[in-house]
Amino acid sequence: MPTLALKTIWKKWKSALKENQDIIDYCQLKYGKNHTIYTGINRKNSPKEANCPYIIIIPGSKSEGEDLAEFMYSISIGWAISNENMTDNELDGLGECDDLGQLILSALNSVSPNHPLSTVEYEINPIEFFPQIVGEMLLELTITPLIGVETIDY
Repeated sequence: MPTLALKTIWKKWKSALKENQDIIDYCQLKYGKNHTIYTGINRKNSPKEANCPYIIIIPGSKSEGEDLAEFMYSISIGWAISNENMTDNELDGLGECDDLGQLILSALNSVSPNHPLSTVEYEINPIEFFPQIVGEMLLELTITPLIGVETIDY
């Protein structure tokens, strides 16, 4: 049965996010520093405001099997910026968080042109960790396995 390790996906995503020039340029322009990328998270010692901007890859789940016509891979991405300034009664950081999220989404969607993202659930939360404004997206890949192939090329 063909298979694709979640680790293969998250390592490619981490590399793509680390090296993406649009993300680097945006973080340098807005925050004067590069973004930090974490794989997994320790809730007891999670990144702080001083670590912003940061991106967290949270390995998820997969569904593979002989009886499935399509295999599904799910991984979550979280990100955070810090900006508590307001302009016209709107948090400036909301737009910044969304801008960074869109750059992340664009970078990940281009990792494997043969297997683009199938589904994206995207949200921004300006309340729970304020003054950090966080975003999170659940990304799913749907891949049709090839008969006679042991490993899926991603």
